[in-house]
Amino acid sequence: MCTPYSSGYGYGWQIGNFPAGTGGDSVSVVFHDGASPGYESIIVRIPEDERLIIILSNVNEPWLHMRLARPKYDIAPAILAILYDREYQLPRRSAAYTLAVKDTLSGNYSIDEGFAELLSRHRNEYSFDAEEFYCVGLCFAWDKMFYKTRAFLKIAVEDLGVDHLPNAWQCHNVYGESLFMLGMIEAGCAQFERSLELKPGNSFAIRALKAAEPYRSADNH
Repeated sequence: MCTPYSSGYGYGWQIGNFPAGTGGDSVSVVFHDGASPGYESIIVRIPEDERLIIILSNVNEPWLHMRLARPKYDIAPAILAILYDREYQLPRRSAAYTLAVKDTLSGNYSIDEGFAELLSRHRNEYSFDAEEFYCVGLCFAWDKMFYKTRAFLKIAVEDLGVDHLPNAWQCHNVYGESLFMLGMIEAGCAQFERSLELKPGNSFAIRALKAAEPYRSADNH
């Protein structure tokens, strides 16, 4: 079970090095994470030293299983760093999740203003992760709430520089679609064009740009 056979997997376990802290160090482990709307979990075994880390997180918001609970990405590496006396950073609260909750609880909440306030006054307390803003924006897109989608993806793309992500072209596609739904044709086309630069030939962006051709001249934005 603990011998890697395919892409770092054994029989039901991932085997390999796991980050320990913020200094680039790692530890050889056997691990697996799991998630679904309502929970997130990870188990990390260090057989050589007979150590075990189990993190269980109960959450209610359906988008949290994507990235926002973060046991794999923040908490487990910090615990490993403490165990092995390496540099670590206490996990920070998610800015994207915080803004989404505040927006849900308040009908007239400004996501852009909330983001600016967190960034200027609470920078060290929150994680400003572009992929988290993308995930939340995508969830709003699934619910067809494109004005909220646009707000979160604007932050991800324009403020946090989402282009460094491996699937950034998909983010630009979703952002472009949300702008189209808001009637912002030219701005949406710019996002689809950027998507094509990042992934030439992606059919979604090509179809979107072709469909927008008759309307581009009428876009006042």
